[in-house]
Amino acid sequence: MAGFNRYVAQLDSELAGIAGHPTFRGTPLRDELIQVVQQQKNLLENVAGSFIKNRLANAIDMVSHFDAQSEIIRFETSKAETERIESGVDVEAHLARQKHYRPRIPAEDWEYWNFQGEYWIDEIGYYQFTLKTGCVQREEE
Repeated sequence: MAGFNRYVAQLDSELAGIAGHPTFRGTPLRDELIQVVQQQKNLLENVAGSFIKNRLANAIDMVSHFDAQSEIIRFETSKAETERIESGVDVEAHLARQKHYRPRIPAEDWEYWNFQGEYWIDEIGYYQFTLKTGCVQREEE
């Protein structure tokens, strides 16, 4: 969008320069140059409008797709939670049996802090932690 706006502004500047230049006053060249620049500006505005319309249509399609996917994910999650509750599996006991991995400390001046749901800007990309899985493997029949 910024590129289109700069281009239109430049064409407006060209039009003002041509119309105000004393050399072109009263000549057929002035009228022809103004017509050519005006045609270019009209063409650019049409192209920019089509471009913006297509980008907005693509954005609407993408949001609609993600919205539909979120509905499916919510349904599948609810279904899995219902099955887990109905199966009687003790998830807390399953989680308690799992061990946490503690990453290697690279030097004595490094300290390991357990993750408590927060991120610090200087730690992004460096913080390592492991998760326990609450998913219990189903026994195959």
